[in-house]
Amino acid sequence: ERLGPEAAGDHEVIQGDALTELGKVAAASVDFVVTSPPYWRILNKKGMKVQAEREGKGLPTKYSDSAQDLGNITDYEAFLDRLGEVFGECGRVLRPGQYLAVIVSDFRHGPHFVLYHADLARRIEAVGLPLKGVTILLQDSKNLYPFGVGHAFVSNVHHQYILIHQRPR
Repeated sequence: ERLGPEAAGDHEVIQGDALTELGKVAAASVDFVVTSPPYWRILNKKGMKVQAEREGKGLPTKYSDSAQDLGNITDYEAFLDRLGEVFGECGRVLRPGQYLAVIVSDFRHGPHFVLYHADLARRIEAVGLPLKGVTILLQDSKNLYPFGVGHAFVSNVHHQYILIHQRPR
């Protein structure tokens, strides 16, 4: 779905499957791309605090039922590979010298803390968009939940990373 200038000022907002929609965009025709990709399978995990928060706000608690949906890919490396394809298309449509901004947060998966921002930055660099900087976006409106007090201290994440990549000139 394309929302024209009346809905987005002087900008066009495109909603839909990223690979499909980006394939329709002319090469080297975009000045700036900003996105926040799915967080792997985080919405599919049962018993997560994020599900209760989303339910309370009337938001979806899963990405979709589609096997094509990036958020439904079960293998983390395969998920990153698919995102690499999407960011390769972002690089194709960006004009030389222009920027891609990716807003993303790290997350926990079972006992593991996943450095999603770093994994993603490497995938984006691998498709030809060098990392030019990282900005930290503080989310100080969130409550602090010191999980495991008495056994181990593990706080919840209160920031996101904005990865700044640039298409070479």
